[in-house]
Amino acid sequence: MSSVGKKVTSDPAAKNAIPEAVGTVTSDSLAAESHSFGAGNPKAGISQQPSRSSTLNTTDTSAARKLEPAENEEAREMKYGWGEDERVKRDAGLEGGEMEGRK
Repeated sequence: MSSVGKKVTSDPAAKNAIPEAVGTVTSDSLAAESHSFGAGNPKAGISQQPSRSSTLNTTDTSAARKLEPAENEEAREMKYGWGEDERVKRDAGLEGGEMEGRK
């Protein structure tokens, strides 16, 4: 026994297709060479970067570190000190409001 479902709605927007993002497509891939790739999909695009100079296919995880599960984003930031203020200060080279190395 099989049945066919029918969408029941009066919303005219329900008939509009929702384009899906395709992920990264490098410039030298087969998809990029296809003339029809991404036709009509505003979320489909081809990166200018070739595959050989990207990290999309890397399997080297030697520099990775394991993050233990966290209850939520705030808990992880507290545990690892990843708050926005700390990042901004670190990236700017600030320590206590002064530029490090500047005398």
